[in-house]
Amino acid sequence: MISASVTADMLTYLVAAGTTTAKDAQAPVWADYLNAEIPHLRSTELRPAARRAIKDWDTNGRGWQINVETIAKAVRTLRKERLEQHNRNNTDTHFPDDLRDEPETACAWLTAWNTGIGSGLTGPQAEQHAWTTIGRQPPPPQLLADCEHGKEKARRIIQQLANKKAKDTP
Repeated sequence: MISASVTADMLTYLVAAGTTTAKDAQAPVWADYLNAEIPHLRSTELRPAARRAIKDWDTNGRGWQINVETIAKAVRTLRKERLEQHNRNNTDTHFPDDLRDEPETACAWLTAWNTGIGSGLTGPQAEQHAWTTIGRQPPPPQLLADCEHGKEKARRIIQQLANKKAKDTP
């Protein structure tokens, strides 16, 4: 969630860019609207959204003022682009197997993960955000059964090499 003071900073930016006019009590109203419309909105998303809105405003002829919904659309667009970029660059979304038998919970987890990535979280941060959102803890990491050390590991490797040599010899 964002505060009215953070929203006021963004409004000052937009006014200085000549894209909107300031009004009394505008910041708390914009903060309320954006918090209601954009799930888990972070203050770090506002400046890039303002820049995107200004670019769109300029591209589309400057015949209108930037309003609160223009900013909401810019945030949604930036989130979509971040998610698409993450999915292009990473094929390792760790969807939890523990939720496969719970489709509604799995859907909520995935929605929260997508929101996290879209809002600029890293993969591990988005995973933690998703678990927190559904009110659960992530499952413990898988422990590997192969814990051979020293002589045991050396014997196994020597045995594998001997077996391979026996196979390769006619």
